[in-house]
Amino acid sequence: MDRRLDLKKRKKSLLLPEITPIGNDDDGNAGAQQSRPKRKPPKNRSNKTTIVFDTEARKEYLTGFRKRKEERRHRAQEKAQNRLKQEVRKARCVWCHVIRLKPLLQLRGFQGSCQEEVL
Repeated sequence: MDRRLDLKKRKKSLLLPEITPIGNDDDGNAGAQQSRPKRKPPKNRSNKTTIVFDTEARKEYLTGFRKRKEERRHRAQEKAQNRLKQEVRKARCVWCHVIRLKPLLQLRGFQGSCQEEVL
């Protein structure tokens, strides 16, 4: 009778693959393949920032493109005018130095225009 049981076990082992229960892997990974998904920790909403929607600020932003563009143009014009004024002041200063140095240069025997040398 023992032989018959052994034959039945052999036949079953030939037909069915060997199944190991979950959590008893040979690798030591206890049920890592078919484990349940872990729960995410709850969100900490106390530290989150909240956004407040301001309709007036939105309207000002959307309708203010033309105003801001005109402001940029105005600032650029003022900057160009200031730059031009500085250049004129610098040119006047150079001319003043030329006029003051011209007699001294003529005394030393310099021939030519002082304007070309200074500029």
